Amino acid sequence: MGWLVPGQTVPELDRALQHLPEGLQQRPLASRYGWHVVSIDQRREGRALPFDQVIDRVRHSLREQATRRALRHYLLALESDIGVEGIVLDDDAGGSLMQ
Repeated sequence: MGWLVPGQTVPELDRALQHLPEGLQQRPLASRYGWHVVSIDQRREGRALPFDQVIDRVRHSLREQATRRALRHYLLALESDIGVEGIVLDDDAGGSLMQ
């Protein structure tokens, strides 16, 4: 997969990866997307970058978060308005965007 940074994978996988030693892991890791065979080849300490070097990534990340939250609330409103059953959404997009 190349280099991963915290927040690049789903939270449950991120948490597990932070605590694993280098090398091929003895057991696969579970996430909401299935099982993952993990081999950690190397770890590097991160460093803070100047804002002007990361502004595009920050803008993209914030836009992505807002879009996901808005879509989640839209789907929940549709569920409520037309009585659709069986929709299960993650609860990680708290806060009300729609009245």
